[in-house]
Amino acid sequence: MGEETTIWSGRLSATNVPWSVAQRELTRTPGKVHRITGQARSPFGPRFSQGATFNPRFLFVVKEKPAGPLGLPAGRVTVGSSRSNNEKSPYKDLPSVDGVVETEFVRPVYSGENLLPYRLGEALQAVVPCSSQRILSEREIDLHPGLNQWWMHATEVWEANRSSDRLTLTQQLDYQSKLSKQLPVPAFRVVYNASGMHLAAAKIRDERALISKSLYWAAFRDENEADFLCAILNCATTTEMLRPYMSYGKDERHVDKHLWELPIPAFEGANPLHAELAALGRDASRIAHQTELDSQVHFATSRRRIREAIEPSDVGVRISEIVFELLS
Repeated sequence: MGEETTIWSGRLSATNVPWSVAQRELTRTPGKVHRITGQARSPFGPRFSQGATFNPRFLFVVKEKPAGPLGLPAGRVTVGSSRSNNEKSPYKDLPSVDGVVETEFVRPVYSGENLLPYRLGEALQAVVPCSSQRILSEREIDLHPGLNQWWMHATEVWEANRSSDRLTLTQQLDYQSKLSKQLPVPAFRVVYNASGMHLAAAKIRDERALISKSLYWAAFRDENEADFLCAILNCATTTEMLRPYMSYGKDERHVDKHLWELPIPAFEGANPLHAELAALGRDASRIAHQTELDSQVHFATSRRRIREAIEPSDVGVRISEIVFELLS
């Protein structure tokens, strides 16, 4: 296939219309072929991994509940399933799980719904059977009464409703080692969304926080490198250049590893343009954190408000200029 092609676009007035009608409703314009090789052109690509599968959600993600009138022993918290309108059958029709769990096993989790450009919303909370170093074995879970009771109940629900007996609940949680890869938790990470109409990226410094499958993450040591990458990923120019590589899902596009087909360069601190972009990334982060947001609105609206605050600013305009130069 050559590089030159023709782009057909338009919306037909009905299905199965004859060509005599379709040719009036479709337009053809010259275009170029975008080759999707599946190979990362950016050196950042191999560094990023997808987060873990906290699904079925209600068996992991929880909200704190009031303790009873007698209170609780130190180091324990009363929790119940946090339900979502996006749950699927048969799980959406099942009752919630409640319990008293040791606080060390209730960990913050970041997902697409609490990722914003350059900043993070309030983390979810999830019951996860892991220590600071690894996922616990069944014998180790037995040593913690609260966790053990929760996990036994969750396992019963999972085994009674899973579509096949191929995976245990622990194997589901650690599918393709996506949880165990996160342990021990790095001190400093960058995350970006796995899907959506716009890219978003931010830094995480919480050493207890875990990452869900709706985000990709990588550990960083160099703050300048992280700011450089966040500036690129949050730039609208990058999203526009990425669109030809992204397949459509329901109401969103899949970003995944297609992002790294773009020639995003490795960070070079001695490169004046790279250093300037890192500094601009820090400036954009300050704008993002100063933008007033309503916690009650959908996260997509909050993302848009931050983009609208940054993009027309001198900082946003200069980021766009540099990113276009780097990726063109």
